[in-house]
Amino acid sequence: MTSVQYGAGVALVYDRMFADPTPTEMTVQSLTPYVRGRDVLELGVGTGRIAVPLAGEARSITGVDNSPDMLRTFREKGVPANVTLVEADFRDPVPGRPGQRFDAAYSTLGSMACCLTRDDLRTALGHVRNVLHPGAVFCMEYYARELYLEVIRLTGGTMSTSLPGGEQMHTRLAVDPDTDIMTATTDVRAGNETTSFAEQVLLLDSAEITKLLRVAGFGAVHVAGGPEQPFIWYIAETPAQHPERTESTP
Repeated sequence: MTSVQYGAGVALVYDRMFADPTPTEMTVQSLTPYVRGRDVLELGVGTGRIAVPLAGEARSITGVDNSPDMLRTFREKGVPANVTLVEADFRDPVPGRPGQRFDAAYSTLGSMACCLTRDDLRTALGHVRNVLHPGAVFCMEYYARELYLEVIRLTGGTMSTSLPGGEQMHTRLAVDPDTDIMTATTDVRAGNETTSFAEQVLLLDSAEITKLLRVAGFGAVHVAGGPEQPFIWYIAETPAQHPERTESTP
């Protein structure tokens, strides 16, 4: 099982880190046509930033996350009646009723990049594909490799910003060229108190992400995102008819 990266420290400040409603509204608008009236799977549901506003559009949402702290924060906020939360790991088969399949799936803010090897990511993508109906769509937001490498080159990997609550957020980025793993170490400071946490994500380019999606059993893959955007969208379709394949090699 992949280690839990987003513990109590992240859950404490996560909503404030993404408090600007504009990016959330844009994401919800982009996903709405794919989820409206459908049974939907979210990978990396977290504190419900996207699931809550989308719940009014979808027939049902099953939100998967391996962090009990993030899920606890979501429950404390209130979970919509048509949303089911599941604590599970991406690398394991998606839990559910025997034979359960979804009409659509999505993952935002690079959640799937928490699979830290290509094999783990391919396995996770295969598990998602296996629980989708033929002809369904998986919308995946993934880190834009070239942009992050350029940011590290220009800034030395150190960035600072102010959060809406007045906290100061300082992040240090570094990429291991041997593993393509990017480590982000973040301090959120409010007065004399500091919340610190670290994240690791697999930083791959668009061509390799597209290849892994196809190896996992998806058909057509549409890539969307400009060169200055921190994340790229991959819209991957399941073939009209497909066998289940959980293991394959590029």
